Amino acid sequence: MDNSSSGNKVVNGRDLRRLKYFLWFVGTATLLIGLAATWRHTSDVSSVAGEIGGGRSTELRSMVWQDWTIFVVLIIVVETVFLISYRLAKRQNGVIEAQNDELRQHSKQLETTVAMRSLKLRETEQELRAVLASAPVVVWMTDSRGHFTLSEGSGLKLLGLEPGAVIGRKVSQVYKDFPKIIEHNRRALAGETFTARVEVGSASFVSHYSPVRDGSGNITGVLGVALALAADDSTAKELKRSEDRYGQLVRFFPLGMVIFRVSDGTVVFANPAALKLLGIKNEKEIVGRRAVDFVHPDYQEIATERMNMLKLGMPAALIKEKYVRADGTAFDVEVTSLVFDYDGAPSFLAVFRDVTAAKEAEERMRREHEVLQSVIMSVPSPIIGIDRVANVTIWNPAAERLFGWQQEEAVGKKIPIIPEDREEEFRRTMTKVLEGRQMEPFTAPCLKKNGDQVKCTCWPAAIRDVNRAVVGAYVMFEKWS
Repeated sequence: MDNSSSGNKVVNGRDLRRLKYFLWFVGTATLLIGLAATWRHTSDVSSVAGEIGGGRSTELRSMVWQDWTIFVVLIIVVETVFLISYRLAKRQNGVIEAQNDELRQHSKQLETTVAMRSLKLRETEQELRAVLASAPVVVWMTDSRGHFTLSEGSGLKLLGLEPGAVIGRKVSQVYKDFPKIIEHNRRALAGETFTARVEVGSASFVSHYSPVRDGSGNITGVLGVALALAADDSTAKELKRSEDRYGQLVRFFPLGMVIFRVSDGTVVFANPAALKLLGIKNEKEIVGRRAVDFVHPDYQEIATERMNMLKLGMPAALIKEKYVRADGTAFDVEVTSLVFDYDGAPSFLAVFRDVTAAKEAEERMRREHEVLQSVIMSVPSPIIGIDRVANVTIWNPAAERLFGWQQEEAVGKKIPIIPEDREEEFRRTMTKVLEGRQMEPFTAPCLKKNGDQVKCTCWPAAIRDVNRAVVGAYVMFEKWS
């Protein structure tokens, strides 16, 4: 991160020295001007005192000493003010520089966190797809204009469709012969959450519709889940079988699910994944207990505030909290919640997953990154890192010594050491590195800040993230003797 682009402007050492010299100049000028004025005044008064003599002369001489005393005090005050101003400026500059270092470190931690979350999301998506492929379920989403953005589940076979086949098409086009489905989607886009039975040709489904909202509460689409009903059973048996299928889906859902009443906060349901995460052997051990009892005391106030938001119809985003297992051990979770009707009563649904391992991995990667940074900063050979657009991300002290540019002059900008006539060759080489190819060391002339060229042997290598994707490259240089 370039200091010039951050919110806090860091004053460099040269500016501080200029400020120091300016303050001393002003102080010295004030001293000389005051000294000259006081000396002239003293001379005038002394001349007058010599002429008039007597007691009046003594009084005038006393006034002269008072003037000198005032002058000395004034000079001390002015110089003290200047010294304090300089030290405050220097201290403030140090504070701002420390804040910028902290911001750079925080930015690197955020990059690592995003990469870990992406990996976990892909794992969860694969698990969910496996569940959808084993049950006659259809899961779909539409945007605010009624276009399909998701269409998954083995139940699509009953409709003569393949997963993803209708993405991008409108509901009114796909189901133009089924006006009830079109009307159901319109109701959900209007903000209604409901469950309805739908007949599509010879297939019957029990479908649940829910509006999807953004962080401001605006409806951005519809989420639907449909379970296929057996065609040769009575309605009661079909509904029972649908409930069994819903239950099977919930039991095999890889994330913890807990349902508790809005009225008193007591748990009425927990799926096997939730019981395992909370260290509970039997569902009977949790039903009837307050859900907040399983939230760590440090997060109970936050959990209560989220429930109050949900009661008011406000959206509650995915957040990190701490839960407590039955044995008293705490663990980190990511949790999302919503309000819906369960057995005819308003209830909360909390869906959560254990992120302790991910958090430990983030901390381990942070420590490894710090060790790597220490190694890079201490090695005697120049090391320069670049991102995928050839902006400098690493510039160690050895690079400063060899090439002349300081770290703050190079980081965040185009790499400055490539001669103009070698830029295209360097770009082709880095393109191969960024494609993940193994490159042999090569020799090339490099520019120094003073315009001189130095011949170096270069060792390029790719920088990869936790998913093994190439996110940049670094080059180690060795000057030819």
